[in-house]
Amino acid sequence: MLLQASRNGYFFVLDRTNGKSLLTTTFGPVNWTLGVDKDGRPIPNPAKEPAPDGRLIAPDEGGMTNYRSPSFDPKTGLFIVSAAPSYSLYFAKLRMEFMGGRRRLRPVDEGHPRSN
Repeated sequence: MLLQASRNGYFFVLDRTNGKSLLTTTFGPVNWTLGVDKDGRPIPNPAKEPAPDGRLIAPDEGGMTNYRSPSFDPKTGLFIVSAAPSYSLYFAKLRMEFMGGRRRLRPVDEGHPRSN
């Protein structure tokens, strides 16, 4: 088996001989997905894509876990990982275009109130 606690908030258990998923689960708050597919891969949630008005995403850019190495305790059977539950607001910048002959820019994102 191969065990990985990923920065994206998911804990993966794979068969190391063929790469097949044995288990995929979260180990803290995760809201950027709709769940996992039949192969254990996270399914991105389109509603959590960055937008001009912002989206609250967990985990944040620091990740649920990062550089500290996890450990496995064979006596207890526990996989030990340093986890940091966190949220962040992500914004998408408006794309801008030059308005011919004028010295100002206007937003071109559809649906944004200032794009008209």
